[in-house]
Amino acid sequence: MCCGTFWLADDFLALDDSLDEDTIDAAMEQAEECHDANVGFNWEFLHHVIEAVKEKEQ
Repeated sequence: MCCGTFWLADDFLALDDSLDEDTIDAAMEQAEECHDANVGFNWEFLHHVIEAVKEKEQ
């Protein structure tokens, strides 16, 4: 048995349509590295990760 959630590039683009492939990849990697099972992967968490990655890129 397995339980999981899948988030795709389109999900990240739904939150910020200005993202390029490299930024999406970085955000996905960041999300995986700082995932907290008590919070889970949700829209708010993904938005926070995207903003953190965009700040690093500046």
